[in-house]
Amino acid sequence: MRDSGLMASDWNFLEFAFHEFEWDHEKERKNRTKHGVGFLEATQIFNQEILARQDFDESEDRYFAIGITATRTLAIVFTERLFTSDIFWVGYS
Repeated sequence: MRDSGLMASDWNFLEFAFHEFEWDHEKERKNRTKHGVGFLEATQIFNQEILARQDFDESEDRYFAIGITATRTLAIVFTERLFTSDIFWVGYS
């Protein structure tokens, strides 16, 4: 059974210093249609500390994070690579 992620001890305030972001453009289009937010807007949350927890996938470490843009609060799933971050999903609250 997968961890629900609701344990307070799993969440930390983090800062990430990415050089650039990457994503699948078709996935971004579908995400924008379904959730009303694009991945480019999601990159704005990395301008300050974000609340994040690590989510372990079979093939790579992923993060689930909550952060603030200029206009709203977003939730995002991404992975950290050497010089980039790969965004997989974003939604808003």
